[in-house]
Amino acid sequence: MFTLSRTAACELVADIWRVVREWRGYFESFGVSAAEIEKITPAFRHLDDVSTPELRRLLP
Repeated sequence: MFTLSRTAACELVADIWRVVREWRGYFESFGVSAAEIEKITPAFRHLDDVSTPELRRLLP
């Protein structure tokens, strides 16, 4: 649909997830307070919570 093969799309999703799942560490390293981090925690859900089992099986 977006000129990406299924394999390339899955690799891209996996690459992005590897960075996003470390969000808390990045925020802490930039001095964001624990209270602010807790406020935004719901915005960063786990990949398993937002993807289908089929997609998870496809990711490298």
